[in-house]
Amino acid sequence: LLIFFYYMPKTLWTEIAEETNRYERQTRPERLRQAKLSIEKKTDDIHKRKEMFQAKKKELDPFKDVLAAEIMHFLALVISRAICPIKSRLEDHWKTRARGAIPAGTWSPFMVRKRFKEINRFLHFTNNQAPQAKTDRAWKIRNVINKLQTTFKDGMELGRWVAFDEMVIPSRSSRNKIRVFLKNKPHKYGTKLFAVCCGKTHYCSRYAHLRYFI
Repeated sequence: LLIFFYYMPKTLWTEIAEETNRYERQTRPERLRQAKLSIEKKTDDIHKRKEMFQAKKKELDPFKDVLAAEIMHFLALVISRAICPIKSRLEDHWKTRARGAIPAGTWSPFMVRKRFKEINRFLHFTNNQAPQAKTDRAWKIRNVINKLQTTFKDGMELGRWVAFDEMVIPSRSSRNKIRVFLKNKPHKYGTKLFAVCCGKTHYCSRYAHLRYFI
């Protein structure tokens, strides 16, 4: 655990929490606008429209800023779902009763369902409105990349045997802007990286994705 927090220190989690809160505030006006349009389609009564809009606005106002600790809890739950998933639906992780051979959910002691969904909806690592967002293909996770570049480099001093090679992080998601097609690789789609590693221990000291060179 200490090694994990060395490479991903508390300052990084604090930045992620701040960017998540920033994104929630940035998108609130648009969500209210969409809610208003939806209400106008449902009724022509002006007074009823006003009541429904105020109720929607009141629903959005109580949002509490996300804390760094909550981001870590959220990530831990996502990892636990990958290891031991309940494939029927996400909500079953909070169910209070067993269903046949499927046991009751175990996530309630760590985070309530509403809060998990809020974080899942607004989770962000960088500011979407920054100028770099238009030119940097990896801007969505740039804060994480920069931090890992620093901690990886400082974590170990490379010896005389240094290797420069490529590696691939498999990814078929069309949302991945730095995904490439790799015809001759076992994983045909993924993020291609060039890395500087220790020739003996294979420790990765520095890396850059393929799109950085294009």
